[in-house]
Amino acid sequence: MFADEEEDELYSQLAELEKIPIYLLANDAYESLPSLLERDYGIRVLTPLTRDFVEDNKGNEYEVNIFGEGERDGERVLIVGECKTQLSKQEIDRFLRRKLKPVQRIFSGRVVFPVMVGHAVTTKQVQRYAQERGVAVYLSYQFRRSSR
Repeated sequence: MFADEEEDELYSQLAELEKIPIYLLANDAYESLPSLLERDYGIRVLTPLTRDFVEDNKGNEYEVNIFGEGERDGERVLIVGECKTQLSKQEIDRFLRRKLKPVQRIFSGRVVFPVMVGHAVTTKQVQRYAQERGVAVYLSYQFRRSSR
C-alpha cells in the first residue's frame, strides 16, 4: 500500500494530467476563436487570446483559460472564456459564478463577452442554456472548419 505522502503525490500528478486536454483545447481556441467571434458576433479580436490570471484588490487570483481584448461596433470588449472537455449546464453555471462574476467585478465598467469551449456537450440543451445566459459556445470540431 501507498504511504499517505505517496498517495497524495500520485493524486496530485493525476490531477495535473487531467488538465492536459483542457490546455490543448485552449491552445486550439486561441487560434480559431478570432475568426469565429468576428463571423458570429462581430467582435474583432485586438490582442492575442491567452491563458491568464486576473487579480482582485484583495490579492485573490482567478485563472482564466481564454482572455483577451476585442472590439464590437467601436466599443472595447473583454473576452473571457473557459475550456472544458464536456460542457454541461452545471459547468456553465460554475463558470458564470466562479470566473465571470469575479472578472466583472475586477473590470467593472468594461463590457465582458463570455465564451465557453468544449469537445462535447452532455445534452442537446446545453448550447441553448448557455445562449440564454449570454454565453457563446464553441465545440472543438468547429475550429477545423473555421481555419479553412
